[in-house]
Amino acid sequence: MAPVLEASRLGRRYGKKWALRDCSLEPAGGAGHRAGRAERCRRDRLLSLAVGLLRPSVGDVRVLGRSPRSALAEVGFVAQDKPLYGSLTVAETLRMGGWLNPSWDQELARKRMARADIRCSRRSV
Repeated sequence: MAPVLEASRLGRRYGKKWALRDCSLEPAGGAGHRAGRAERCRRDRLLSLAVGLLRPSVGDVRVLGRSPRSALAEVGFVAQDKPLYGSLTVAETLRMGGWLNPSWDQELARKRMARADIRCSRRSV
């Protein structure tokens, strides 16, 4: 079985500034590592690269031995910040979910929204 997450000389740059640089990650036995607050930005950047929300500037990341996009249906990810866009309606957000996730079940999403009494039109501000 392939490791859940591997990275080789992975990096993400914005202009001249590196958000993540020369990150290599190989699976190790035993207990995991908990990153401290100072490392949070790099950890979140690594996870965003691992689920395909960002593309690496350099290097390679593999999830379950495959590219992040091809493994997306088999992993779950909850971002640290709110991954929603206030300018989108609920219906537009649901359509975006289908566009980003190949295994998205639009009908199930609509049923859950109805059960929670959330309308799919623009909310009043």
